[in-house]
Amino acid sequence: MKFLVVDDEEDIRLLITTWLKRKGYDYITAVNGDDCITKLTKDIDIILLDIIMPGLKAKDVIDGIKKKNPNVRVIYLTSVKPFNVTQEQEKKGLVPVIEPPIIGYIEKPLDEKTFFSRIDDALKMKKFLKK
Repeated sequence: MKFLVVDDEEDIRLLITTWLKRKGYDYITAVNGDDCITKLTKDIDIILLDIIMPGLKAKDVIDGIKKKNPNVRVIYLTSVKPFNVTQEQEKKGLVPVIEPPIIGYIEKPLDEKTFFSRIDDALKMKKFLKK
């Protein structure tokens, strides 16, 4: 399993990559949407993508991701709730208007337990979508 961590905040990238390294995951990082698309390769399984960054808008990044690697899945990282969701949906990390390649979101500030709970959910969703 290989991740592409995309966030313009160095502290966030460092925190996430520290957690991923401890769990034995492979990863690379990108500092914005353009960098994400440039670094995206076929061996990336999940992109952790900050929604609000300088440069390309999230929708444009998603369009670039779909063209370059249609099998990759995306989890949004956000400091604001990206959608109107119920508390139950929020607890599960489910967002009803999300469609592949986006399979969920993680709200900032990040905590390790919630982070890996959402990652586990995303991995299950990725396996389900392959069927």
